[in-house]
Amino acid sequence: MKWKLTFVLAAGIATLSFCAWFSWESFVLRPVPPHQGDGEFEDLSFRYGPFAVRGYSISMPAFDLGDSFKAEYRISGLTQIRQKCGVYLAVRDPQFIGFAADGGELHFEVTDSMGRSVVKVGGNLSEFIHWQAGDEFHGFYQMEKSFFNPDRREEYRIRISYTAGRKLAGHKGFVYVRCGGEI
Repeated sequence: MKWKLTFVLAAGIATLSFCAWFSWESFVLRPVPPHQGDGEFEDLSFRYGPFAVRGYSISMPAFDLGDSFKAEYRISGLTQIRQKCGVYLAVRDPQFIGFAADGGELHFEVTDSMGRSVVKVGGNLSEFIHWQAGDEFHGFYQMEKSFFNPDRREEYRIRISYTAGRKLAGHKGFVYVRCGGEI
């Protein structure tokens, strides 16, 4: 009889602890600490009714999509918010037409501190999915392949190799890392 009471108490404490943790994670909107390394950090967290939706992005310096481009960036201290991070070629321009991106070649590789690839994508921009948010933000990615689980203890290297598409001259693109921040 005593072991049943102990079991019921332990189960009750475990349930209450889980409920407290779930409530904290779901309803308390905490700021996301910035990463270390290259790029400009933005906390994308917001409230959706009673729920806290956490997210952040890191934007690298822009380059002209009419010119070929190669770069390497380093980021570390990425906050884990139970969502994968995506790596995109992004364009912020209300005059940009996403389907005009045919012709440019894009290759991304993200490696961890041991040199292991966590993201490796490449091909013609027409092979990438075009994502549009609002009137001016466009992102290019490949389903499943452009995403990784961030580890706060890791330092990541992001390498981009881009070969210009003629139709994209005059538009500015940038490497964009995004984790969460949407429903």
